[in-house]
Amino acid sequence: MTRALKYQYREIKPQLEELNRYIGTNEGKYWMIAEGHSGLYSPQQVKIFEQITDRPYYAEEDIDTAVDKILNGVHSGVSSTNVFHDRIGKHAQYVADIKKVGPQQKYALFHDNTWGASEHENVWIDSQGITRTDYSDRRGGETGYITDETWKNGNYIEELLNKKGKISPEIINNKVYKKINPTDNSEYNFSLISDIIINGKNPAYKTIAGGIKDTIYIPDSNWISSFEKILSGMTKGQIERANLGLEAARTNYQKQYKEIMKRIEKKTFNPGINSREEYENLPDDDKIKITFEKIAAQLAYPNFYMSEELAKAKSLSDIQKIKDKLKTNAKNDFYYAFGKDKNILLYYAYEHSRKVSGKLIEILNNNNVKYEYDIIPKIFNSTAAYTKEEESQFTGSIKDSINFVINKTMKQFDENIPPTEESLKAREEFKTYLTDFLNEIMYFNTDDLKSMKFRAQAVRKWIDKTFDPVSDEKFVEIYRKLQDMTTEEFNTYTTNLTDEDLGIKPITGYDVLVKVKAANDKAETQLMNRLFLDEYVQNINLSKTKPIYKYGKNQKSLRGAIYTNGRSFDDIYLTFLNAMRSLEYEKMFNVYKDINYRRYNAMPSYPKVELVKESSLNSKLNDVTKLTTETLVGIKSRKNIMNTIHTINKLKEYIGKIPDDKPLNKKEFAILNTLIGEYLTNNFTDPDAEAALNAAYQILQADKGTPAKDFKTLINVIAEDYKTVEKINERHPFKESNKENMESLQNYYNELFNFNIPKRYRRLLREDLDNWIREEFKKRDNSLGSRYTAYEIRAKLDEFGIKNNTKGKLENFTKLQNAIYAVKLLTNSGNIDKQELKSMQEELNNAAGEYINKYVKPEYKQQAQKFIKKWINNEIHGRTNSYYNPQMSQAAKNKFEHDFKKYHYSKQPVELFKDYMMSAVKDSPDAKYKESHQKFLLNFLDLSKLIDIQESLMEAVQTGNAAEVRNYFKDYYVNPYNSPFPQTMDSEESLSYMVRALLVDNNFETAKMFVEKLGLAERLIDFEYKQFDTYEPEKIVKKIVNIAKSTQANMLAARTEFNKLEKIIDTTDDFEKAIEETKANIIKATKRNNRKSEVKAYLEALDNTKKDILQKADFKKSFILQQNTDDAIMNVIKKTNEESVEQQQYL
Repeated sequence: MTRALKYQYREIKPQLEELNRYIGTNEGKYWMIAEGHSGLYSPQQVKIFEQITDRPYYAEEDIDTAVDKILNGVHSGVSSTNVFHDRIGKHAQYVADIKKVGPQQKYALFHDNTWGASEHENVWIDSQGITRTDYSDRRGGETGYITDETWKNGNYIEELLNKKGKISPEIINNKVYKKINPTDNSEYNFSLISDIIINGKNPAYKTIAGGIKDTIYIPDSNWISSFEKILSGMTKGQIERANLGLEAARTNYQKQYKEIMKRIEKKTFNPGINSREEYENLPDDDKIKITFEKIAAQLAYPNFYMSEELAKAKSLSDIQKIKDKLKTNAKNDFYYAFGKDKNILLYYAYEHSRKVSGKLIEILNNNNVKYEYDIIPKIFNSTAAYTKEEESQFTGSIKDSINFVINKTMKQFDENIPPTEESLKAREEFKTYLTDFLNEIMYFNTDDLKSMKFRAQAVRKWIDKTFDPVSDEKFVEIYRKLQDMTTEEFNTYTTNLTDEDLGIKPITGYDVLVKVKAANDKAETQLMNRLFLDEYVQNINLSKTKPIYKYGKNQKSLRGAIYTNGRSFDDIYLTFLNAMRSLEYEKMFNVYKDINYRRYNAMPSYPKVELVKESSLNSKLNDVTKLTTETLVGIKSRKNIMNTIHTINKLKEYIGKIPDDKPLNKKEFAILNTLIGEYLTNNFTDPDAEAALNAAYQILQADKGTPAKDFKTLINVIAEDYKTVEKINERHPFKESNKENMESLQNYYNELFNFNIPKRYRRLLREDLDNWIREEFKKRDNSLGSRYTAYEIRAKLDEFGIKNNTKGKLENFTKLQNAIYAVKLLTNSGNIDKQELKSMQEELNNAAGEYINKYVKPEYKQQAQKFIKKWINNEIHGRTNSYYNPQMSQAAKNKFEHDFKKYHYSKQPVELFKDYMMSAVKDSPDAKYKESHQKFLLNFLDLSKLIDIQESLMEAVQTGNAAEVRNYFKDYYVNPYNSPFPQTMDSEESLSYMVRALLVDNNFETAKMFVEKLGLAERLIDFEYKQFDTYEPEKIVKKIVNIAKSTQANMLAARTEFNKLEKIIDTTDDFEKAIEETKANIIKATKRNNRKSEVKAYLEALDNTKKDILQKADFKKSFILQQNTDDAIMNVIKKTNEESVEQQQYL
């Protein structure tokens, strides 16, 4: 890459990074690789297969499952395999056959693929008599491909799963080569097969849909009050210990992962674990054995909730107890499939009761039965559940269960609807409908047989093994007979159920270990997750939970867990901490950004939301710098006046000692000249001192023989100008005023930092502020030399290039100059942020490169570079100038503003969370900041919800068909807009509620992504159109407009008065009177406006200001006023937005 091209890249790098981030999130990728790679990723292939065949497909990462489905199904698949074992060569290949080969009759997977004529060039027969080829290019692994009689190539499935590829780059010790090819030379392993695309629904859809439900309907912010209550009973020490414990847990699990990987791999001086026998011979208390057996137990039967128990298990005997429970659970699931579980009726309740209640309403209306709407829920209340007294009625027979529902429903019908001719007729019609409907939905049929999910295949195999049905019809007949059996009758057929019958997979810890050794991504993730959970359980107090299920017709499916008795501190702490970290993904990815771009030409792409509007932060910063500048100007002005008075007094004293008629000698005139020079330095810009300045200039221009009395007359003119000021100084010394102003400014900043900057960074901001003030208060240098330094440098640079003074050239030089001062200021500060320094140095290099490329002739570039480098070195590392330098002062101010925005709470979610906890504990010295910190935290929790949804959508996109996730919304029941009846997430009301919940602080991108990726646009438009048609939209729009107009008018009136008060409150003798006058003015200005509650909020803010000023005498009054009025305005805006959103749901 040429230097010019590198420069152009640097210029567009921020835009390129943001473009790649945006594209990546929409494609479900966390790293975007540069263009130029051939082939399709698995998600792209899935999309194409589905479009071509109109059937569902997905990429199955569990190769054993994929192979089993191909062997036992009617469709094959497409594998994603590495055709090499020593370099990357991923290819998508059609699975033409899976068959047993060789003397040991092991399964091999064959591809219908050819690499050209070379497949015949290097063919051999191995020691087992199997034909092999490697296409003369090391394809097919270490032993080449197995080749059958039709020239299909394949590999043993065992080797694809249990062996791994390994890249060992050739190291070339040549500096020039390394410079032009700076790639990573480290070894790494990779899996030989990553997935197989097969026909079927992706199991991930269900998980993603559940995650979306939890994020939106059970937001993290729901737990803030519980967390605050827990914190109020804790101390700072307890929080610090908890932080240390959790941090130690995170470090330990990573350490354990490395240790396990080191032990199982075969390397020099380390035998590794290479056989099942070696694994079995490990001691029963060995960490490796316990960890892998835990993973195996969870994989054997995923429909059993055992996370907590497994995490606490410390021995194989503990794990065996869990496996016993697992088998009991699997047997319960098996019984559920035939209706031998009371919860089978929950399938009817959750899936069909709404339809049945709708049918009842229709029948009652058609028969002109008079009834109150609220009796409908009473008729169906608990009709699908057995009370304690009713439990004896449960027999396990579906026929009896159906009759139970019918009888209970009709009994409650009779209790709530009086008997009339019309109601009795409706009763019979409804009973007939309910009977037919329940028989239809509860009994097994041929459609169920065709759609039996994979886990239910165990039931199918058991029926085939036990009853040997000759046809599908016979199978359905047998299944129905089993459903009608009582539990006691059914037990006679289940005495010898095996793990296979129950759907428990025969997975061992060693099976998992082999996959981990083979660099299987999924297995490695399972190992890391297992170690993570095990370690955290040792350090945190888990909340008590219980599993929840989705109840289907023939099987119940685990849908996570719910809390049974609130949540523990550790649990909420981890939830909130992870939420805050998700908002800082950019920082996390930036650590690897540069190195991954250099090595792999990859740019990061991650979920992102705007944490704060830059305009809002800039507005706040402008207020801060304005107040600071005004205060510093006032202090400098008074210091200048004091210096001037001191100089005048020295002038009067000195000239007073010289006789009136005596002309001044050379020494006397020089001393007088020096003192007059000091006066002019301090006052030459004062427009109100014209007479005094003229007198001073006359002294400097006086002839040699001028007598002392003439000088005395002129000095008196100068002194007269300052008599009034001297009197003011005597009554209230300027020195004391400056001290008070500085103390007030320091107090203002103390509170400003406490409310806005994390404790961790306050010292840094304090240093920035001190540097800025120090630069402002440096002496003005009267010497001519320093004024021309920049000019001389520009003149020198002109020698290397075009001698012109264009605006662009000057701007580029100023940019370079500012970059030098910024680096100098940071280098000289006591607290250097290495990352920031690196960034600033990069900006400096860019500025220098830009100037040279644009304004220096090619033949002089090398000389110009040396000169600029010398200049930079002198400026940054040379002696610090003790005189005032406007550019250094501006650089100091810029650094303060930069750091204020960078380290503001709105950009530091994790630090805000830590400070919030410390302000909420019972022994906190910062309790007064808790409310402010909590506002930030609640906003961050809302924003983290958007990150969660973006991650879920990225995962959905990776499946190849993100829109399929929405079909699993029907598995979850929610209450959008507090609806009286639960409804599925797939209902129009639920979808509308979810989209509105994603509109946080004008962040629209997540809601847009949600609608686009899940294909919801048409349904939402239809629903909103219906709502628009139903709720008289014109009136609602007018109401929203009126709300906005009234709020704006009240706010404008209040802000106007607040600004007037802010200008005088620090100097007025009676601030209480000024506040009362402001209140009266606001009441008068808003007299004809609506929404008086807003006006009341503004008046209360002024009352609070009065109280706070009396309680906090050391704080600047304008600062207290600003804090209270800003809070009032923000609360009014928030309330108005909430009301508008509430109205908008009807549009």
